Amino acid sequence: MDPELRTIPLDVSVASESLTPAKARSPWYAWYVLAVLTVVYSFSVIDRNFLSLLQEPIRRELGLSDTQLGTLTGLAFALFYATLAIPLARLADRSNRKVIVGLAIGLWSVMTGVCGLARGFLGLALARVGVGVGEAGGYPSAASILSDYFARDRRATALAIFGIGPPIGSMLGLFIGGWLNDAVGWRMAFVVVAAAGFLVSPIVLFTVREPKKGASEADRGAVDSAVGANTWAVVRVLWKLKAFRYLLVANILHCFVSYAYNAWTPPFYGRVYHIATGKLGLYLGLLAGAGALGTYVGGHFADRFGRRDARWYVWVLGLASALAIPAAALQFMVGDARASLIAAALPSFLLLVWVGPTIAVGQSLASPHMRATTAAITLAAVNIFGLALGPFLVGVLSDYLRSGWRLGPDSIRFALLAAFVLEGAAALFYFLSGRHLERDLNRDRTQDFA
Repeated sequence: MDPELRTIPLDVSVASESLTPAKARSPWYAWYVLAVLTVVYSFSVIDRNFLSLLQEPIRRELGLSDTQLGTLTGLAFALFYATLAIPLARLADRSNRKVIVGLAIGLWSVMTGVCGLARGFLGLALARVGVGVGEAGGYPSAASILSDYFARDRRATALAIFGIGPPIGSMLGLFIGGWLNDAVGWRMAFVVVAAAGFLVSPIVLFTVREPKKGASEADRGAVDSAVGANTWAVVRVLWKLKAFRYLLVANILHCFVSYAYNAWTPPFYGRVYHIATGKLGLYLGLLAGAGALGTYVGGHFADRFGRRDARWYVWVLGLASALAIPAAALQFMVGDARASLIAAALPSFLLLVWVGPTIAVGQSLASPHMRATTAAITLAAVNIFGLALGPFLVGVLSDYLRSGWRLGPDSIRFALLAAFVLEGAAALFYFLSGRHLERDLNRDRTQDFA
């Protein structure tokens, strides 16, 4: 094992108490927890990719418009996912985080199964709301747990591995979704993935141990600085940090593009190139592998360069955002389906570079007892403005271009290209965040709530 990797080994003989470094016995256990929570994260996005991939058969059966599909893939899910994440994260900062994660898996699995029972737009929208409520409890608590297992100089790499969960979930969702749709239909596909989710919940509840908050921190004086602080106090502290403020704006702009890209790329290939759902799931599943590689590479190089200069933790993201614009233009404008799918590997890679460094910077800027809340605030912002509005507004623009400009199936091509203009603004804000990062990381944290 890399000697520089500062994991916090834990005694695995106690099931539920908060464990301290004094009880350390098993260096491998941090890696086990990372693996389990990565699987959890992957399950949280499988159903989202099911819905994106199966939009065309759902649209035909339920008679939906692109605006309604944009609502289902974005707005209906994201508003509840984002807003409920903050109170659930505040609860996690004050209580047992692994229990919250385990129960959240059970809830979103139930509601994923309910999606397969929907008889119209309203029923499917309500089921998506339920999925969002369940998933709101997962990511912030998991990110906070992992930040207590891995120290700051290796946190981006660890959280990048955690961030591989979504592209793995995307890959599985696209592979399995296309196959299940062909075999048993889109309704049963949701029921099958819901049943699989129930297998993960007891693994979290009975094998993951809750670490002591701040266990990985070298500065013990800052560990308890956020104890007892309310949500608004945490928000005020974070907003004072220019590195966090600019990073948040950059993430919002980037996620608007990224979520719109994920939601509308499957319909793009179905409408413009007439690729069947089963084959499309296979092709896009392979592209999700490029996203997983981008997630790991982003975290690895952020840690590698960030040890020399902390600004590289966000400069890496700015470079990826800038490069994503010409990469997407190539993908959507080539005239051949095969060439477009090959070109899609680069945007798929670049759009997920942000995951590990973003989580790591937010967790490193936050004091231990405000980490889940910090993750939830970021989650709320990027989902309300990114996931809720990205797929929805691109769907609205596609409807307008189809009817007003008579572009037909090509309307979705130009709607997606228009969204990528925001990546340039995201790159600018990532570089602005880097200018203030070192100072904010090294501030006197005991004064945050003074």
